[in-house]
Amino acid sequence: MSPALTPFETLRFQGLLLHGRVLARDHLQLVPDRISRAASARARAGIRILESWLRRLLILMALALEPGLKPRSGEHVLTRDGREKPPKTTKMPHFQIFRDAPEADFTALQDPWRVRPERPAGPVPARGLLQRLSALKAVLDNPEPRARRLAWSLARNRPGILLAAQGRAVPARWGTEPSALYTAMGFAISQTSRAPPPPLGPRPRAGPRIRRI
Repeated sequence: MSPALTPFETLRFQGLLLHGRVLARDHLQLVPDRISRAASARARAGIRILESWLRRLLILMALALEPGLKPRSGEHVLTRDGREKPPKTTKMPHFQIFRDAPEADFTALQDPWRVRPERPAGPVPARGLLQRLSALKAVLDNPEPRARRLAWSLARNRPGILLAAQGRAVPARWGTEPSALYTAMGFAISQTSRAPPPPLGPRPRAGPRIRRI
């Protein structure tokens, strides 16, 4: 009898299933050079769903780690303003936990009859989509370092209740379980963040070194 999965392991496992669904839908696991425009649109929609799932998972893991964070001497490097740097993680250009709000585009309102440039017909390169899927898979395989880094950021800068990261929700046609879990993660984020631990605050910086004259 296999051991029962923890709640976070269950959510990570569901994320891996969603990742496999996006790959298998248009045979992206075969690493094609070019795919049709319809397959590209389906893959982009699946990636947005996967990113939304991963954002909520990382925020929940960070909220669980936040109360246990205790700064200890010699573990972290101080910045010039006296703040403590969190552990370093590999930069990931294809994924961002908290996205900036997009700027409004009013060009269509100014000229509603403008002609949009036509896109070239035919297949499109699949390299960018495959890179994004590979980056998301790397985070799903080992989400703890990024969740811990986010926990340090929340412990320093979080003002109050967190709202669940908005994005493309998991559609019901993908399964009742992942769709219900996605909604439940949003509720859990708002409830867990209602009673935050005391903020750590910046760690005092060491005084200047006095040299002999």
